[in-house]
Amino acid sequence: MMPSLGKDLDMITRISMMKMVEEREVNVHTETALTEVCSDHFKIKHE
Repeated sequence: MMPSLGKDLDMITRISMMKMVEEREVNVHTETALTEVCSDHFKIKHE
């Protein structure tokens, strides 16, 4: 689980990714892990 989005990316890739996230109005949940994928929902763990 990471405290920020794209922390380990190079600067150009991170800027491009953050622009796409903003343009597409993506909901970002940091410090959250996907624990299970079900047919109609996801289960997560949040710290």
